[in-house]
Parts: sequence; structure tokens; C-alpha cells
Amino acid sequence: MAGRKTKVLVAVVVAVIIVALIASLAIYIGNLTRSLHSVNSTRAFGVISFGGSISSASALTYSDAAGLVGYALVSYSATNVSSVAMNLSIYTENPDFRIYLLNVSSYCYDCFNEQQLLSGLSSSLAAYGLMTNQSTFSFVGISNIGSIPNGSIVIIPSGLIPTVLMPAGNNTGITSLLNRQDAVIYVGDNFNRSIGTDGIIFSTSQQQLNTLRQYGIATAGLNSTRSRYTKTGGNFTFSNLTFSFVGGSNYGPVAYVRAGNGTLIAFSNYETFGWNNASAEARDIALSVESRFWMNALASGTYGFSVQQHANGTAGVFTTASYPQYSNASAQELNDSYAFVKVFARNGTAGTIDNLYSRVHFEQNGSLSMPGSIAQTQSVPIQIAMNVNGTALQSVSPHIDIYNRNMSYISTIPIGFFNTSTNLNIIKYTSFSLPQGSYIAILRNFYDRYYSAAFFQMGNVTITPVLLSFSNGTFVFSVSSNNYQIANATYSVELNGQYNYSGVVENGRIYYTLPKGTVVSYGNESFGFGLFGTRYTYSENYVKKIFHIPTFYIEFAIIAIVVVMLNLLLRAPIRDDYYIDVQEFPLVKKSTVKTTTDQVVNVFNRVNMMYHWHYMPLTPEEVKNGIGGVIKYNNMPVSITLQNTQEMLSYLVDKGSIVFAGNYYAPKKWVADSNHDVEYLAIFRKLRDYCVAHAMLFTDIDSSEVADVSITKSGVQIYILIYSGISGMKKISLAAGSKWYIIFINDEARRNFQDKLYEASGDEAEALKMGIYYSYVKLADTDNLNAIVI
Repeated sequence: MAGRKTKVLVAVVVAVIIVALIASLAIYIGNLTRSLHSVNSTRAFGVISFGGSISSASALTYSDAAGLVGYALVSYSATNVSSVAMNLSIYTENPDFRIYLLNVSSYCYDCFNEQQLLSGLSSSLAAYGLMTNQSTFSFVGISNIGSIPNGSIVIIPSGLIPTVLMPAGNNTGITSLLNRQDAVIYVGDNFNRSIGTDGIIFSTSQQQLNTLRQYGIATAGLNSTRSRYTKTGGNFTFSNLTFSFVGGSNYGPVAYVRAGNGTLIAFSNYETFGWNNASAEARDIALSVESRFWMNALASGTYGFSVQQHANGTAGVFTTASYPQYSNASAQELNDSYAFVKVFARNGTAGTIDNLYSRVHFEQNGSLSMPGSIAQTQSVPIQIAMNVNGTALQSVSPHIDIYNRNMSYISTIPIGFFNTSTNLNIIKYTSFSLPQGSYIAILRNFYDRYYSAAFFQMGNVTITPVLLSFSNGTFVFSVSSNNYQIANATYSVELNGQYNYSGVVENGRIYYTLPKGTVVSYGNESFGFGLFGTRYTYSENYVKKIFHIPTFYIEFAIIAIVVVMLNLLLRAPIRDDYYIDVQEFPLVKKSTVKTTTDQVVNVFNRVNMMYHWHYMPLTPEEVKNGIGGVIKYNNMPVSITLQNTQEMLSYLVDKGSIVFAGNYYAPKKWVADSNHDVEYLAIFRKLRDYCVAHAMLFTDIDSSEVADVSITKSGVQIYILIYSGISGMKKISLAAGSKWYIIFINDEARRNFQDKLYEASGDEAEALKMGIYYSYVKLADTDNLNAIVI
């Protein structure tokens, strides 16, 4: 019977692996329709499709108009998509470009097969969402460079610069490309030599070197020898650079410099010295194009969200507010900039990448100044200024419309009616009670004419216990937002899904009393709160108090007993002698108690039930104590040593009834019942113990839709994914402002995961690498949970 179960289990695992491989091998290529103002994208990848366009792109004032944040509103239509992540960048130049690979087969030194490179580039560019239509990527002869449009990317993988591209006069060869605002990606050695069609290598003349220097192209060597490719990890596999540009910069191992009106980018080595094969070279070139590292980004930001399987809607993404270059830009610079949104749409292991572009529109007919971060129920000043042109009195009726990040209307704040012939300046105090998140305020007049817009964020709610009396059923919680005491806000509260109660926050306090006669069982107690349209939870472990005598009193009692004993010993004895005949008592018998496997498994269930746990493994010490409380012999509790407990557990492990990970044991039946292997359950148990010990709010097993565990402390929330060496982990969905941790059973498992990740390729692996690089995702193990920083 066991053999048959094993064969069925192996068949299921093989089937799951085959399905995963088929999904990961799907190649997603679609069509992108462009226009000057906005670019639409509709691309289908198997059963997944995502179509989107930028409806509007603008700049919003922030933090009392002291700074600016960029904003893009994306309209989308999604089919069979579960999560979407968006990255917004604001560029000073158009991020949409055509890509050309020069045919240098007649001018190549130490090169790979050009057709293999062409095929590899097509695949890699498509994987990064850069193959948007047939004309996006082209293979062009070196004699036809004059037909390449301005602002393109030109790839020259020749090993040495072709002689025909060396400057022979003003604005010829490579300098002509740079003058046309092209970005030239060159693969090869420095420009001290060039190669002709017959393979003859020429030394560059001093006049040609001087011409290159006039364009800012001067190279500096790094070392005198070149070594074959050695993998070093990181985003690029290329590492053996041989030169950099004087006055230029480096992006990892890639050198680049602004030259003329364009940019010269160099993988500074021969192809066969820099990579193992043409596919690796194509991937690195595509990665450099996708990153657009040479372009001037004024600001950037990210946002992620979950969607229904079939959904149409809008999503707004903001840049972060820490870019002084963007805040100090002029109105003309802002209107000359471009919004670029890279969209990652996913469903399980399948996904799509879409690139959306739009010109930024920035308009100000006045100003709207309000705090960038607002606490719940806090009264804050809003300063408005409206440009009113005219000599006669005009009736002005301004108001402020509030929208969420997706431009869904929330409410209107009326300002009043004013008669004025000059510019209007007003300060109005108002308070906000909105769910935590990002919002947009737009200043308009009675006729809905636009004047200005501002970005602000509503603070989270922090709930802290002041009094927890489970025996009396009386509880008091402190409620604040951004360290501001919340007042006059309605709330709801319940305990373990029962005893619902609603009220109004009084002086930053929530008072909650259970019905008279309610008995609260020992174990983990979960409070649920409803405030400002958001649900919050707080958990506390209710344990039976053990009577404790301070050490001082024990020491005092010992001294008193010693004094009494000395007094009795030193006192003269009474002479009357008495004799007592005491019979010999027999030795206490030790009985051998036989238990069944089901009885031991029931110990795990009963201990979990007592603590209100679900599928939590136990240590041998906890199993020992559980046996004493559950198993009886002649109606007496069974006492067992820790050594015997460990021997019993080892026997049951060998028998296949119990499984373990680390020092934690669990019934094998739990693996099927919980759909989680024992390593996952052991990691969750350690996380639970850590959260309880550090007074952190956390979600129970399988209660979070986006993560394995959601942890909240002091109003800050992080998401935890559990990595099991047996079953892996959930798919991560990065979102703006979110913090993720991946937790492993030990340090060795963490290091093995990192090694495999940086050897992996594909959209999912690259997205996770990017998340780790930018610290959106951090790795930790159960032996070092203090690495979790909230």
C-alpha cells in the first residue's frame, strides 16, 4: 500500500513539474501601437493578455509645494492576470527607440556567428518587452547607416571598430551617428586600431584620434592583459572590460560617455573574450537596452496590485518624493519630459512585459499647498492661490476634489465664494478620514477649470494595547496615526471573530468589554478592528499565570529556617525517650505503558488545540509535556523522560508516522491536511514564536492572499514568504512601498537559494534579482530572525 502511494505521489510531482516547464517556456510576443502623445500596447501570451495605455502623465506638488512627484495614470484591460507591477520613470529624452544591429560580418575580429547573435538578440529583446513590432529591431548593412532614424540604438559588435566608421572628416562614420542623438553600443577593443574588409588591422591616425577626442571619446586602459571569461555573478555576465572612457561613467562592467548629441556605450573586449557564447552576449546587450542606464531619469517609482482574472480599470503610479532634480525642474523642462511605464503582468509562472510611453503635461494656474503626509482625523492647513485676471470684480468659487491614486472620485472640499479682481490666496483648515494610501487633490473653480494639483499620503493606524484583562473581559487600546492621537472616529472591534462591538474613538482610546460571563480560553487571542475602511488585527498570547515568589523572599525564608533549626539543635534535649517501630516500605513500582501511534499523534492535535494553533510542529520537550497532559494510565497522568520521548519520536519517524525539520516534529498526516511540508510548518512556527515574543501583529497560516505571513508593528507592515527546500515558495508580487522578506530554515538553505537564483534567467528571476538589488526584497533565516527590520 505504501509503495502504491509513493508511486502516485511521484506521478503527481512529475506532472506538476511538466506543467511548470511548459508555462515557463511560453514566449510572449505581441503588438504595440504608437502615437506621438501616448503609446498603446496589447499583447497576448498564451492565456494571458494585457492591454494598456497612459491616459495622462503630469507632475504634482508635494509637501507644502516644496517638491514635485511624477504621476502616470494607466488604463488597462487584463485577461487571466492575477497581479500587475508598474515601474514609472520620468526621462528628459524619448525612451522609445528603434534598435539596429549593424552587419559587420566583413569587419569582425574574434567574433561569434552573426546569425546566432541576431537570433539571440531577437529573443532577448522580446523577453524584455522591447520587440514591440516588426520595425523595432532591424538588421542593417554597414553601408546603410545613413538610413537609420535619429534617436535610434545602433549595435556594433565588431571586436575592432570598422575602418569605414572611423572619422574621415567632419560628421562622418561613428561621429555622424552620435550627432544624430543615437546611442551606439560597441563591443570590442579601444579605438587605437580599426579593421578593414580584408581583415587587415590598421593603426588609428593621430588626426582621427584628435577628432574622436573632440567628441569626448578618449579611452583609458584598465590592465595590460585580457583573461578569458570568468563568471562573477550579478546582472551582467560580461566582466572582462579592458578600457573605460575618460570623463565617462560605468554601469557595472559597461563603460559609457556622452559624445556629441548621443551616447557611446562599450562592452570593452572582444566577443569571445567577454562571453561564452552569442546568447550570453545578446542577453547582456538586451539588458543594457532595457535598463536605459545612460538616459537622464529625473525621477522614478513603483506600484503593484492584484487584479481579478478578467478586469478593466485604471491604475496610478507615482515617483518617490526624493528627487530634487525633478522638484527643481522648470515648467518647460517638465513639459519636455517623457513618462515611461514598464508593466509586469503575471499569473502564476506566466507573465508579460509591456512598455508604455507618454509626454508629460504640466500646467499651473495657481498653487495648492498641503502637507505630504497627513494623519487620520488631523486638522491640517491647505493653502490655495488662484490666478485671477481682470480689472473688474469677479465671483470666484474654488473647491478641491479628492481622488484616490486611480483617479476614482472620493469627495469635494468646498472653499467658499469670493469677489476679487486680484489673485486669490486662502488658507483653509480641514481634516481627513481616509484609508491609508496615496491621494490626489485638484484645485478647480465653479466651472471645473483646473488650477493646480497636489499629492498627499494618508497615514496608517497604530493600535497599541493599554489594558488587556482577559479574566475580566475588559480591554483598552491606544489608537494613533503618524504619532497623532485619533479622535471622533467610528470603529468596530471583535475578538476571535466574535463579540462584535462598534463605537467612537474617545481621546485616542478604544474601550472594549466582553459580555458578562464570557470565558476566554488560554492561547492566542486575535482582535480585529475596523477603522477608516481598513481592517487591522492585534494578537496576544493569553497564558495561565504561574505563582512567582521573588528570590529575596526565598532567601529570607531559608535564613529563618536555618535559625530555627539551629535553635532546635542547640537546645538541651528532653530526656524522655520514645521508640517508633517503622516497617520497611516497598520500592515504588514503575509501570511500562504501551501507547499507540494514534495516541501520540493525538498529543500533537491536543497541544495545538490548547494554544489555538493550526498545524504547528512541536519540540521534543513540548511533546513530553503534552504526553503527561493527554495520555492516562489507570486514570493517572503518564510521566515520561525527555530521553524516552526522543527515542519514541525517532521510532515514529523511522516508521513514517512522524516527520521533522530541525528540532520540530509533526504528524505526517498534517502535510496532506495543510498542503504544506514539514519544513514550511517549522519555519512558520519559528516566525510565530518570534512575532509573539516581540509583540508583532501577524496573520495566521493560509490567511494572507499575497504572502505566507503579514507582520505589522507600529503601523508598519511587511510581507513574509516562506521558502521550503521541499516545495519552494509562493510567487512574489512587488508593490510600491511594500517590504518583503524571504525566510529560510537555515543559513545554508539561504545561500543555496541565492546561488541558484543568480544562475537562473527569465522574467521572474530577473524581477526577483532587481527586487533584492534595490532592497525591496530581503533574505533571512530562522536562526537570524532579528534581521527582520520593521
